[in-house]
Amino acid sequence: MKIVRTLSLSLSGLTALLTAIPAFASEMPGMADTGGMSVDHLLFLGVDVLNLAMIAASVIILALVIGRYGASELSTIFSSFIVAALLLGACRLFIVFVNNGIIHISDDGMAMGWHIIFYLAMITFIMGARSLVTLSKEGQSAVTNKIILIWSVIVAVVTLLVFIFAAQIDEAYMKIFGGTALEAFGIIHFIAFLLAGIAAFYVFQRTKVGAVTKVLSTPLLIAIGFMSLQHLWELLVESWKVIPIPSSMIEQVELIFVVPSYVLFAFAFLRLYRLVSRSAA
Repeated sequence: MKIVRTLSLSLSGLTALLTAIPAFASEMPGMADTGGMSVDHLLFLGVDVLNLAMIAASVIILALVIGRYGASELSTIFSSFIVAALLLGACRLFIVFVNNGIIHISDDGMAMGWHIIFYLAMITFIMGARSLVTLSKEGQSAVTNKIILIWSVIVAVVTLLVFIFAAQIDEAYMKIFGGTALEAFGIIHFIAFLLAGIAAFYVFQRTKVGAVTKVLSTPLLIAIGFMSLQHLWELLVESWKVIPIPSSMIEQVELIFVVPSYVLFAFAFLRLYRLVSRSAA
């Protein structure tokens, strides 16, 4: 618990420092632009590379854990965590594609696209977490290999459609939500905040159930909590405009929530791997 808390605070401090770099760098001679790419752009690209690396690490670690357990209900549950991790990676990849001109849509369309994938990630994570607790309490998982397989196909298809039809999603968003009360309220941010909040609360309620849940719960709780706070931040500054700050700073501050959450996901699964390795020894 102490190690995780220290890591979280350290990451938050480091990320806060990173978010300040563009403000200072833009005032320094020769630093306003780097090879046609702004300092802000380089910073966000670097952060997304880090996030994707953490997702890759999470998937590899979980695959090793599944290899240790073999065919079992725990392996099925951990497979759902892999799907959730891949979806979180797809969120950041979608943002990278838009920011680097691979997908040409508006900022609102980008927000709609990656939030759809985020919803699927949180639902998948809740499925896995609930099954883990059910297995610990009742000796039987709430999900089966068949359910995970069907759900994986569904989310894979939906995610692929988001990437392929991003322009159409952008257009549909503007027609349905553009200029409406729902857009002003920040409905897409609110749904994401709600789902992440429910997932965080779910994990918090089960921090004492079983050895596996204990090693996962604290870092996962903090990680999902950071994600929930990211969407609360978007509500406060983008939709509700409660906090008046320059638009250029909004995404920089978001890094304080984004970076620790992805690092802590990998850290949680690393703790799980260490537990499994000790048990096997």
